[in-house]
Amino acid sequence: MSNGKFSPQLAFDPDFLKIIINAQKESERLGINRISDILVLKILIFNSESYMSDFLSQRALDWNKIRKAIEKEVKAWADQAIKNPSPTIEAEEEDEDDEVLNLYFAYDEVAGVILRNSASYSYDMQTINEISFVISMLDYNSNYIVNFFNTIGLETNVPLRYYEGLMLEDSFEDFAQQLRNSQKDKEDEETDVEIEIDEGFESEVEEEQGEVEDEEKKTSIKIPAKLKSFVKVLEAEKSEKSPILGRDKETEKLTKVLLKAKKSNAILVGKAGVGKTAIVEHLAWIIENEKCAEQLKGKTILSLAVNDIVAGTIYRGMAEQRFKEVADYLAGVHDVILFIDEIHNVIGAGNTGSSDNKLDMANALKPILAREGISVIGATTDKEYERIFAKDEAFKRRFEKIEIREPKPKDVYPMIKEQVNKLMKHHNILISKRVVEFIVNVSGCFVFETNNPDRTIDLVDRSMATAALKGQKTVTEEIVMSNFDANFELFNKMTTEHKLSIAYHEVGHYLVSRERRSFQKNVIAISIVPAEDYMGVTVYDDEPNLIEWDYNDHLHNIASKLAGRVAEKMYSSKDTSGASDDLRRASEEARKMVLEYGLSNKFSRRNGEKDLSEDRTKLLNKEIDRIISEGYQLAENILKEKSELLKMIAETLTEKGMLMGKDLEKICAKYEIKKFIVKEPENSK
Repeated sequence: MSNGKFSPQLAFDPDFLKIIINAQKESERLGINRISDILVLKILIFNSESYMSDFLSQRALDWNKIRKAIEKEVKAWADQAIKNPSPTIEAEEEDEDDEVLNLYFAYDEVAGVILRNSASYSYDMQTINEISFVISMLDYNSNYIVNFFNTIGLETNVPLRYYEGLMLEDSFEDFAQQLRNSQKDKEDEETDVEIEIDEGFESEVEEEQGEVEDEEKKTSIKIPAKLKSFVKVLEAEKSEKSPILGRDKETEKLTKVLLKAKKSNAILVGKAGVGKTAIVEHLAWIIENEKCAEQLKGKTILSLAVNDIVAGTIYRGMAEQRFKEVADYLAGVHDVILFIDEIHNVIGAGNTGSSDNKLDMANALKPILAREGISVIGATTDKEYERIFAKDEAFKRRFEKIEIREPKPKDVYPMIKEQVNKLMKHHNILISKRVVEFIVNVSGCFVFETNNPDRTIDLVDRSMATAALKGQKTVTEEIVMSNFDANFELFNKMTTEHKLSIAYHEVGHYLVSRERRSFQKNVIAISIVPAEDYMGVTVYDDEPNLIEWDYNDHLHNIASKLAGRVAEKMYSSKDTSGASDDLRRASEEARKMVLEYGLSNKFSRRNGEKDLSEDRTKLLNKEIDRIISEGYQLAENILKEKSELLKMIAETLTEKGMLMGKDLEKICAKYEIKKFIVKEPENSK
């Protein structure tokens, strides 16, 4: 039996702590000495003050049937626990002053997982109560829990909906109380101001009001009036918790760059919507709340809008003059961090095109970048970085690149929780964690112009607006999907043949990528519902972690890219535009295999294509064709072997339009079980 401890330590609310203590006593009575989910459920059922007791009472069920059903499942668990003991996890409860109480609990493996997940269902993501535990327990759905509810005639989704309703009420009351507290604080502040005015400060306040509007914060920074339209102070609130969560590693990397003695400038590079600006806002909060290194305390972050500088400059030289004014201003300030979003726009911005004395924003900033007392943070997309920014070598080498990747779906909700709470207050509409996680998954099927977390936040916002328009107080999955009614109307107009062709294409990608476990991509969803420029899409959790020097890994990834093309050919002889795009992407990777990774006997590692002779270029193209042919054959072999499964999923997808990852895995599991069923031979007479 292995032992472990929870980290961080669990925190229960007082009422639920009593439930856990009684569950431990019950486990000791049974001789097991560890808590399980079914034991906690039993204690809740027999506790007249619990929500579970109320829930069962409201349904007028036979109490003797409930009692016998729970005792039966507890006995089944106890017998199994004695026969096959599972790993035990230990945890200790803390009091409010962080002094550890003498309360040590031991949980079995299932209860441990449920408890770990419970915190994410609580409003503050820290304190576990009955509501958060039961929702987590019903999400996990162990056999004992399912058997109990089935025995008393209920599906587990019935109590789940009941507890989710309680969670929404709990959340609403929590942020309603915050609003009341906020209003009270505001009234107190207004009272303080009136006292100051009554004491004779009225004239002084009037005289200084215009001057201190931008400089009221604890800073001596004064922005000239002529620069205020494109240079602003990036403000942050004094608060216990940052509104930006989940980017601690990236913020730490950024902070390390800013603390350097030389080249203390950073550029954040990532896809649109991954939260590059949010990281700078988080840095502003850290500085404002003095949770930063000593060298950063007292620093002010200024935001520079390059597009606003150029806007309205109809005469030659006006932009250059503004750049010079900004550069002159920055040369005279200290303890400043300059943030430039879409920094690629400074390259050539405002340039008149003359060959002499070229002056754009990049050149104007270069002296500032070399000066002590000021650091620059830029942000741009990976495409714009390569296309524009990286081509100015003199500018590029002054910045340290920090890559900001899109968060995994499971990390999105904890990252945006505070922003979701703000949206709930703004719209006066409630949304559960479960529905937000549904939005995380479904948004990838329809929204492509941006990435997470921005993509999810936008759809949460839109769904709340939709709920308000429909007169609803809570966002449901149905309300979320109603945002895409127009997409489903187009889907319903498609012919079955067209739907099947696209379905085969997307399922082909899924099955081949699923085959190689070394870099298997977790599929979130497959959709063939039209969305923007896409007729079909397979949404992955993350890109595969390819081993650079592993030929087979790269080959299988190429096979995965070509699988849509192969699967379509198995259904019909026609190629779609998606199949053509697959070939292009596969060819790009094959080219990298040869030139960048040296995975060819005919080319040494790190070749430059521009340095190749005509004969070597022909040889390169032959190698690429060979790799593509090999990848195509691999995809074809896999899909022919799984042709029945390919057809099964494609037909289901054609009917529903969209399948989530768990639905896909269920179909695969059903198929794989079916393969191992051996039919008895018929007796010959």
